[in-house]
Amino acid sequence: MWTGVCGSNATCTKWGWMSYDYNGDNINGVPMVDGPFVGFSPNFNINKGTVDPCCDAATRCSDNNACTTDFCDTATGVCSHTTVVCNDNNLCTTDTCNTTTGCVFTPKNCSDSLLCTNDSCDPATGHLLQYA
Repeated sequence: MWTGVCGSNATCTKWGWMSYDYNGDNINGVPMVDGPFVGFSPNFNINKGTVDPCCDAATRCSDNNACTTDFCDTATGVCSHTTVVCNDNNLCTTDTCNTTTGCVFTPKNCSDSLLCTNDSCDPATGHLLQYA
């Protein structure tokens, strides 16, 4: 398969092939009139067809940032990166994002420092719960 220049990305190109009987001899193509293949009716690739601008998006559009979601616009091939929202809907955690690992949910310290109580956090309200 040709992998030449001119802006071609062979792995992203859907090739369009000519397959038409131009002279009515019931053989697709046009018979060659000179050279080593006289009479042979080749079918030539007359155009490069359509290019899928996002076929290599997984590598081309990656910004190597776990805090973004990478997208490729299938009409234009333009990459974009949307910020990931880290929210576990638990008010007892601090929600952040690490660019290498992604979302991090760090438990809040809900201790009142009294040894006579069992302390916990209410995930719906984020308030300290104390049990004697």
